[in-house]
Amino acid sequence: MSGTAPEGKAAAPAAWSWRAVAGVFVLLALVLFLREPQRFLNAQLWAEDGSVFFKQAYEQGALRPLLTPASGYLHTFPRLVAGLAQLFPLETVPLVFALAAFAIQLLPVLYLLSARLHGLLPDPRLRALAAALYVLVPNSYETFANVSNSQWHLCFLALLILFAERPGAVILRVAEGALLGLAMLTGPFSILLLPCAALNAWQSKDGAEARRWRLVQAGVCVLGAAVQAFVVLSTERLTSAAAPPGGLTLREILQIVSTHVFFNTVLGIEYMFDAGWAGKAAALLAGWGGIAFLVAVAVRWRHRALLSLLYLASAVILLSLLFPLNTRTEWLKPSFGPRYYYLASLFVAYALLFVVVRGGRWRWAGMPAALALLVVGIPVDFRHYALMPDTRWRDQMAVFETLAQGESFSIPLPPYRYPAMTLRKKTPPRGDAPLHGRRELPGDVHHAFQRPVFTDPRNPSIVRFTAWAANAIGGRRIEGAWIAIDGRPYPATVGPWRAGLTRSGRDDEGPLRFEREVPLRDFGLGDHRIGLVLLTAGGAYTRLPERIFRVGAEPGRLILGVPE
Repeated sequence: MSGTAPEGKAAAPAAWSWRAVAGVFVLLALVLFLREPQRFLNAQLWAEDGSVFFKQAYEQGALRPLLTPASGYLHTFPRLVAGLAQLFPLETVPLVFALAAFAIQLLPVLYLLSARLHGLLPDPRLRALAAALYVLVPNSYETFANVSNSQWHLCFLALLILFAERPGAVILRVAEGALLGLAMLTGPFSILLLPCAALNAWQSKDGAEARRWRLVQAGVCVLGAAVQAFVVLSTERLTSAAAPPGGLTLREILQIVSTHVFFNTVLGIEYMFDAGWAGKAAALLAGWGGIAFLVAVAVRWRHRALLSLLYLASAVILLSLLFPLNTRTEWLKPSFGPRYYYLASLFVAYALLFVVVRGGRWRWAGMPAALALLVVGIPVDFRHYALMPDTRWRDQMAVFETLAQGESFSIPLPPYRYPAMTLRKKTPPRGDAPLHGRRELPGDVHHAFQRPVFTDPRNPSIVRFTAWAANAIGGRRIEGAWIAIDGRPYPATVGPWRAGLTRSGRDDEGPLRFEREVPLRDFGLGDHRIGLVLLTAGGAYTRLPERIFRVGAEPGRLILGVPE
């Protein structure tokens, strides 16, 4: 982006003082925190954070999983965080994960604010605006403060490191080289970044020392790419059995890209959640027209950073469509898989910034989309899309700590409908009974159990139990619930009683829904007791009357009876 000052105005300084940079950094960190404060105030392990990285580090030790591939490649950063988390009490593990992911997510802000990117963004005010766009970009809930998806931030960070000027101090060069190596060994992006690093080294004309530094960076990328390529080629990657055998149709691909790349960015994923018009011909034309315009901008002015971001985003989207892990129906949902389009959303946001700042006749063509991003996309997507049901992690750990050594316990994980994690206890039981110290409240509460169901009728190994109850007991708000099977408590997820996914958070007036998935092996065939323990504010609880349900067997299938 141009650093030339308009006529009649003094050029901005190339760098701010460290105090100014620190102030902007702290402000943007606060803004990023406010996008989803519950990720820290009520920390929970997100998806593979729990089911893969924490589980394997807990059960196998911190070092052994380091060389274990997941999804076909190495995830060094999540493995290191999971190993570090073993030093902390179990109830604080999600917070350790969230803070580590938050720190990695903030590192690109430091680079964007740094004068070392003077070559790309000469004006420090422009660098601050670029950092703010990175913090506020819509369509990014899935990559917020979770270790599993930190690889996307590490990829962007690696790109900024490649473009940044050579650090002056030796210790900074060593640290930056290690950080680049960490990015290369976390996810498959080292393979995609290799051409960027090679081109960067080849085009370097900043002197012998700078050229040697670019060659060192390229060498780190080559080593990382070689390691990841070997792992990818020697490991079977997961594929979806439900993926359409014939692939997606051309119209579906056009709709997916226009919706996820353009509209989800400029209008926000919240706005697009129920957008039935996304597949209409006019919408496809508008979306692809916007994308083509921004691509033309990047190509016309040969902007290295935008072209590199465009290349990475295109490669990721192409690979995700060639090797789908999900069904056609899911891909067509505007809310599905924004991580695959994260780099594309950054490209759209930065290309619009480039158009507006660069000026000229192209500015007016990009102004409508830029205004839509500013007044619609960013505001409606500021608070991240709510896929974080309250899984009661502390309650889960209170029960888990009382189990005998060697017992297994099923623990639900966000996002919504993600499979539960089964954790095997490796230490002797310790701690008091889960309800120790709480006061039991008398009285009846309006409640009901729903019919238990198998989560997958074709593979009846997991049973989903659902109940609802009024949201208060004697004036005390219900804060949690345990569904008890034969006396064994399973802390349940808590949410409003409305069908499907809600975006507005807990319903303060209506009844609450409690849900828990329990492996069938935990109780087996026969008659069983199911009960509900409601936890309230002030350290109190109420036990509701138990019911009986039955798991029976018929030739070729299992049957779940309705609670009597």
